[in-house]
Amino acid sequence: MKFLVRIILILFISVNVFAQDSLSRMKKIKIIEEKNQGKYIVLGYAFGNFVSADEESVFVLLDNWKNRLIAPSVSKMVVYNFRNNKITKQIVLKERCNVYKDGLQNYYLTHGITGMNEWPIDIYNFGFVGDFNNNGLDELVLHVDSNLEGTTILIKEFQNGSFKTILEPENDICLLKNFNPKLKSLSFLRTVYDSKSDTFSDSIKNYEWNEIEKKYQQCN
Repeated sequence: MKFLVRIILILFISVNVFAQDSLSRMKKIKIIEEKNQGKYIVLGYAFGNFVSADEESVFVLLDNWKNRLIAPSVSKMVVYNFRNNKITKQIVLKERCNVYKDGLQNYYLTHGITGMNEWPIDIYNFGFVGDFNNNGLDELVLHVDSNLEGTTILIKEFQNGSFKTILEPENDICLLKNFNPKLKSLSFLRTVYDSKSDTFSDSIKNYEWNEIEKKYQQCN
């Protein structure tokens, strides 16, 4: 009986904490919407420890308010850092990422990459969020425009007061293939175009985290 009561108590506490976290996050989004009222509309967002390992931040995709009744596009990307449901830092990213209306999963499936739902990271319609280099801060893996018919990948991480690019985008179609936080490694399926032969070719490129340079570097 005591064992059963203990299980019920643990479940009650877990559900209560989850509910409180959900309400707190809803409040943060409401604060962001009110802050941008009449200027921007919120297209999407992701929660993570982008600025501090101890404080939650919100990565927000914004579009101009005047575009709210037409096809949406990303006009501005901002990371809001919160403490006690108050914004303590606001950082604007200069890049623009692509947003997939049907979800990023469908885009990956068309390129033969499956099992995404089994990855222990957060998948959004703009890319991925996760601590890929296992340092306590979440990185932003963004799908950005490529000169080819698709998107390539750009990775940003907060370092020394601002978001730094830790993996530069290339002129290719790039898809996240796999990753290993323990080894601090990433694998990408990269598709490049050869204008001479008018053909596309695929290759797997592997990257490892360079702790001295504070960025990913190709290792094959």
